[in-house]
Amino acid sequence: MNDKYYAFRIIKTESNMNSAGSRHVRIRRRTALGSIAAAVLSGASAGCLSGTDADDENGNGDISIEPVGTVPLEQPPERWIGGRDFAVDVALCLGELDSLVGMIRPDDVFTDFYETLGLDIDLTDVTDIEPETHQVNKELVYSLDPDVIAVDPNRLVANNGLEVNDLDELERNVAPFFGNYSREARESGWPNWPDGEYRYYEYDELLLKYAELFDAVDRMEDIVAFRDDVRSSITARLPPESNRPRVALLLAGPNPEGRGDAYFLYNTLPAREDTYGQMQYRQLGVHEAFDESVHETGATSRIGHEAIAEADPDAIVFNFGVVHPDNAAETERALHESPVADDISAVRNERLYLGGTPYQGPITSLFQLEMLAKQLYPEEFGEFHGVGEVPDDEWLFDRDRLRELIATA
Repeated sequence: MNDKYYAFRIIKTESNMNSAGSRHVRIRRRTALGSIAAAVLSGASAGCLSGTDADDENGNGDISIEPVGTVPLEQPPERWIGGRDFAVDVALCLGELDSLVGMIRPDDVFTDFYETLGLDIDLTDVTDIEPETHQVNKELVYSLDPDVIAVDPNRLVANNGLEVNDLDELERNVAPFFGNYSREARESGWPNWPDGEYRYYEYDELLLKYAELFDAVDRMEDIVAFRDDVRSSITARLPPESNRPRVALLLAGPNPEGRGDAYFLYNTLPAREDTYGQMQYRQLGVHEAFDESVHETGATSRIGHEAIAEADPDAIVFNFGVVHPDNAAETERALHESPVADDISAVRNERLYLGGTPYQGPITSLFQLEMLAKQLYPEEFGEFHGVGEVPDDEWLFDRDRLRELIATA
């Protein structure tokens, strides 16, 4: 049965608190006669109507995710808004790219990994809901008329210019929120709408939450199992801990805002192990080049040439390097031209690598795990020659099998 023939479209009308204090979203049906007719015509001979119990892959029911609580949906969303690149990745896995109508910065999505799989990704019809830097446009959200806003609402307050009262308004007038910000540690002062503190989700669990939203848990479970097998096969081949490199993770782009010889530094091993932005570094057993005190100020720190030389990393990776290779090249030049270049092992030994995007979904994370494994351990896994340049006999995961899993969506 074609999932696009939903008999009903769901929209959220109001929220309330139940007797136990859990936040619920009350919805009503808006009959779409054309969709019903299409469903009947395409499915009557099979004895089912898309969206009914006979056709549900995993069954309908209330779906919960912190911090927004329980969102009872009668049907998977026909139209939805996502966040950054993670949303595109998840949409591909669940067969829901066509229903993605808006997101943050679709023009910045790195699609080369998808193209390596033979997937032609066209996001020209996906509206950028943040046309101005760090400022979500509420009018655009209204105009897109989504069934769900699949973003952690607190991120929109912390990073994207909205106020808490905007969240109440959008939930009341447009659609329920569905999302949890577990990419990196939430900094002090992070908002906690609607009900206070909330948890982090382990990566696989977060993926399955989105699968529940689109009633496609079985498909995502297959992809999660595939990812787990790939990760296990790679980590089983890692060299002893004593032979693993000390790595510094710098932003692809030196001299931020003209502030001297400063670089933005990320922690390869964030204190919260249940965040996924840098998970490949932990999975590959790297050693963080900088003392933990350097990272106490938040997700990123500012450092200069002397601090890099003092830490003397074995390898330097440029975060977002594959997305912004020109910025990475500029950073590399600045390091080579610095007065302490000879005192930095990574520079002296030419161990400077393009890094991935922290907005990684299940597909991208596989490619980025393979990429980093080859960059850091070429003796074991073969050298990395570039995205799309890995010889078939040096793949660390089966592209054909991954393509099959995606195609089932």
